[in-house]
Amino acid sequence: MLDKKGKLRPSKFSLSRVLYTIAPKKWELAPLRDYLINDASAMIMSHLNEIFKGENESNPRTTPSLDAMTDEEFRRAYSEFMDPEALLVIKPQQREKIDAAVATGETRVARRLVIRSSA
Repeated sequence: MLDKKGKLRPSKFSLSRVLYTIAPKKWELAPLRDYLINDASAMIMSHLNEIFKGENESNPRTTPSLDAMTDEEFRRAYSEFMDPEALLVIKPQQREKIDAAVATGETRVARRLVIRSSA
């Protein structure tokens, strides 16, 4: 179907009209049939829009490439993750809560606050 600019574009209305002629008419579950037709037309329209989209050089893709990590990057990330001497900074507000819990004898609460603040 042609759009306002005269370009060939897929039409959801035309597609659903064709799908309604293909779908069985005397079905007991008419709402399910309508749902399936809408779902199928959405899938087909997504595919057709991707095909008819064309190249748009003003908006290049922004998704980074999904290249595998090199061994060196993996070793560096793993060593940072497993560093036993890494200092986990506890915020001053969290430190006050921990000190207050220790002062009142709530050691279990204090331990939970330390674990939560280091996560």
